[in-house]
Amino acid sequence: MDWINAPLRGRARPGVGALIALGMLLGLVVVLAIARQRDVSLVIAPVAGVIATRSPGPSPS
Repeated sequence: MDWINAPLRGRARPGVGALIALGMLLGLVVVLAIARQRDVSLVIAPVAGVIATRSPGPSPS
């Protein structure tokens, strides 16, 4: 049984590491964008645009 579960555990660690690295890079980009432009709205606007297009509208009555 351990032979079946061992490869699955081994694949999870690099995936978690990659997600952590991606999150750290994204955080660095946000910090650098705010430091350069000194305007938080330039960082928040694209995120708000994605959320606005992905969220469902009001339900019809």
